[in-house]
Amino acid sequence: MENPREPTICLNMIVRNEAHIVTEVLDAVAPYISYWVIVDTGSADGTQETIRNHMAHLGVPGEVHERRWRNLGENRSEALQLAHGHSDYIWVMDADDTVRGRPDFTRLSADVYSMRISDGLLYWRRQLFRDGMPWRYIGVVHEYAECAEPFREERLEGDYFIESRRLGARNNDPKKYERDRDLLLAEVQRDPANERSAFYLAESYFNLGDFANARIWSERRAQMGGWDEETFYALCQVARSMHRLGEPWPVVLDAYLRAWSFRPTRAEPLHAIAAEYRARGEYQLGHLFAQRAAAIPLPQEDILFVDAPVYQWRAVDEQSVCASWTGRHAESFALCRQLLARTDINGEDRSRIARNRDQSVPALLEAASAYPEALVHNMSSHQRGAAVTISLIAGPDIRTTQLALNTFMNCCLDVGQAHRFLVLDTGLAGRDRALLLEQYPFLEFVDHTPRRNHWQNSAHCASTSMAATGSISTRGGCSSPPRIWSAGCGQSSTPSRPSFR
Repeated sequence: MENPREPTICLNMIVRNEAHIVTEVLDAVAPYISYWVIVDTGSADGTQETIRNHMAHLGVPGEVHERRWRNLGENRSEALQLAHGHSDYIWVMDADDTVRGRPDFTRLSADVYSMRISDGLLYWRRQLFRDGMPWRYIGVVHEYAECAEPFREERLEGDYFIESRRLGARNNDPKKYERDRDLLLAEVQRDPANERSAFYLAESYFNLGDFANARIWSERRAQMGGWDEETFYALCQVARSMHRLGEPWPVVLDAYLRAWSFRPTRAEPLHAIAAEYRARGEYQLGHLFAQRAAAIPLPQEDILFVDAPVYQWRAVDEQSVCASWTGRHAESFALCRQLLARTDINGEDRSRIARNRDQSVPALLEAASAYPEALVHNMSSHQRGAAVTISLIAGPDIRTTQLALNTFMNCCLDVGQAHRFLVLDTGLAGRDRALLLEQYPFLEFVDHTPRRNHWQNSAHCASTSMAATGSISTRGGCSSPPRIWSAGCGQSSTPSRPSFR
């Protein structure tokens, strides 16, 4: 049986004065498309010829149309109509977009696909349309696609995202947000119940730095109800606007908590609260909110403006900083190691996290070297587990022997598995041996045999009566890393943490 034919895809764009950037998106999409239809709305920089020449070089056929500019909704709708009849699906892109990763278009079946977009925030948008259906775009700015017929929608999952780089002519216009504000003000005057226009009017004010009006319109959008994700984001913007305006912190805190209580599957408000408490030096409260934020997983079903780094590492970062300031050094150290294992943290953040990790080390060493009274009592008063023997080469300095025992017992996750602790005495004073027995009653001493060297003596201890042996050496005045053997094996290894499992 033959495999079904892979769907064909037509690239669809509207452009104006994009000659400086457009070849990058053409290179990114060329491996996936069989045709292209691009509408120019008045370029004066040679964008039209740049597109024709570059696509001819890439060997992909297509056509450039020239149309008068009206608004984003009308011009996108017209471009979509012009793309009909050339492929199975139409892929809408912006001239300053690019593709990271590899989207899989081989098994398309739905009428429309939302694709993953990132511009710092993560969101999903309808980008891929089945040919022949009556799709059109609504809105003078921040347009969205709707269809006059019933349709089946899916997400195009996979290891990719469209990067919205904001490098095109529209985004380079210093008057962009002012123009958007004016257009959206006219829209809400024409249709006061339009939730989307109110939402993006608030966003335009926020981007202009007019936080007073951003707060007013975000609050108005939140009160309108409708789509819960948009309502949640509007509530977040109310809190952020109040924060930027310097409102009293208790009032701002209440606004952030109002947003979180509306959608408790989102961590952004809690992360913002944690960051503010950390900045204020109120680290206990910072830790409380950061820990709660870090426990919230990335909301896979949400499609609007998800701050993915908050879920991936930023909340954990806040938790680690506050943990360090509140004396939770083991927690801070572990969280920093977790963060440094990630490949998506670079530059100054990575260096800072490494410094934070290192700051916890002295406190951890101090804690590890403390006398483990409870562990000693437990091991002295209860029958111990499996046939595992720890051998310790000790002497003549009792302090290094004590340090080796303390750090081993404090750091070994399964020290209770040890059946015996054999101490090879290579020069302890009698009073020191007596003191060690008083402090660690479970120790068994074996006298040093002069004709054997250091590790031969250790191996002799190891071969006496056990299935597995660990060795701790204090030779030379310091404790060396534990060495773990299987019985009868001459090989040894040095684990990062001693463990018998």
